[in-house]
Amino acid sequence: MNILEDYIQHPLMPLKKDNPDINRVENNELCDDSIEVYIDLEESQLKDFSYTWNLSLTALGVVSLLHDLLPWMTVESIRWLEYSFLEDEWVLVSTRRKKTAALPLVAIINALHNWKWDETRLDVEQFAYSDMV
Repeated sequence: MNILEDYIQHPLMPLKKDNPDINRVENNELCDDSIEVYIDLEESQLKDFSYTWNLSLTALGVVSLLHDLLPWMTVESIRWLEYSFLEDEWVLVSTRRKKTAALPLVAIINALHNWKWDETRLDVEQFAYSDMV
């Protein structure tokens, strides 16, 4: 069993936070996935996040994994993460499922980017398939 399968079978289920520092909704129209992330920051680090969702099992497994990996990473370092970060953490999915797997990370990066820098929005498809161009 790979790590993603374990998170799919035992997902973390944090729900909406009251008064988060940042929140953002991200959608994948192709499969009707939707996630809203609620992020708390402390001294330029992601302290914690929670989410509400309508997600496939793959995306739910990824967001659960990210819930273990991202706390206490700096906002700046999260901003520059690429899809390979997920692969390095054993998120191994078929090519057609990469967009689904990328959605939770893109939601978090877009939330941080909009909060700190500008309204630039990562496109989940370009993010997921950037290594295939």
